[in-house]
Order: sequence, then structure tokens, then C-alpha cells
Amino acid sequence: HEQTPSASKLVIIDYKDMQSADYEDSTLLKKIDEAFGPNGTGIIGIRNVPDFVKAKNNLLSLAHPLVHMENLESLEDPKSMYNAGW
Repeated sequence: HEQTPSASKLVIIDYKDMQSADYEDSTLLKKIDEAFGPNGTGIIGIRNVPDFVKAKNNLLSLAHPLVHMENLESLEDPKSMYNAGW
């Protein structure tokens, strides 16, 4: 029985496994495919990220100035289907 995307589970990868993996690491590639493949949720969880709370707080503090930029459109990238940019 094939799962639909809404029935898929969140895939979680440990940060150190990502750092130590090479580009041909089949275990890591399978997990990435499970998350982003045809039946995936389109999201992946990364656990045990060093200094995550500090980095999150630093990033969130930039949200207000970002959305109030006068030329926000300059950060958009339609050619990438908005996969890059703000």
C-alpha cells in the first residue's frame, strides 16, 4: 500500500550524520528521498544542531527588518521558481 504525502511521516536526520556523510552515502540519500521524493512531505527535520536556539533567535530577529524593506522584490528570484531569495 503506497502512502500519500499527507500520510507520510516526518523524516529526521541527525546533524552529525549530515556532516560526516559523503555525497554517495546511501542511507542519507534514502532519507532525503523519503522526505522529498514523490511520497514525501517536502520537509525534513534536523536534530542536534549545535547552537540551534541562538541561531534561530538571530534569524528571527531579522524577520521584521526584512519584511519592511522598501525594495523587497530585489531579493526575489522568479527564475528559480522562488526557491532562492528571501
